[in-house]
Amino acid sequence: MKAWDTAIIKADSNHAQKGRAGVVQAVNEQDGKVTIRLDETADGKLAKVVDADIADVDVKHVL
Repeated sequence: MKAWDTAIIKADSNHAQKGRAGVVQAVNEQDGKVTIRLDETADGKLAKVVDADIADVDVKHVL
């Protein structure tokens, strides 16, 4: 996982923003955390930056 990969917070996680997608901004493998800028959603949820556990994130690598 690296910055600019696309990521989805897994729907079955305990994260408050589960199911939302965005772009990875930073990865801290030492702490097991990733910072993601979540996209706006069609139902009006605004874009926001959140931290999540790496285990709670599904990543789609950008080539």
